[in-house]
Amino acid sequence: MTKTWTTVMAWTLLLAQKSEHTHKEERHFKVTTPVDIKAAWLQISTKVSDAEKLLANKQTEAVHEIGERLEIAVHVLKEKSTMVTGDKQARLASVLEQLDKAVDDLHHAAEDKDAEQTRLELSKIKSLLPLVVAQYPPGVL
Repeated sequence: MTKTWTTVMAWTLLLAQKSEHTHKEERHFKVTTPVDIKAAWLQISTKVSDAEKLLANKQTEAVHEIGERLEIAVHVLKEKSTMVTGDKQARLASVLEQLDKAVDDLHHAAEDKDAEQTRLELSKIKSLLPLVVAQYPPGVL
């Protein structure tokens, strides 16, 4: 019975993972990866501003592409932030995980054309940005 239960649970988890909507491997838009931390941060700050303008003009669907660009930039920060050390390294990892989730949620809300949810996710992203900046040494971003 235990082996059968374990097999059933394993298949259930596998199917659940496969059915999740994800864009980690496949993008809807051609997105160029920023070359370094500064370029990633510039892309994040620019695209957040662009998203605000689009939402103000009721262009929710256009934020979908911005979401994909933000995802790539956040991943660059996660991968290349080796200059952050000590306690700030753990705090940065935590805030970047939160930012990654908020960006993914923004992406999906915009893709679903849900303006209210897109605004909420953008608000979350904006509130996390100062926390990201605070973890880096001066001048890095």
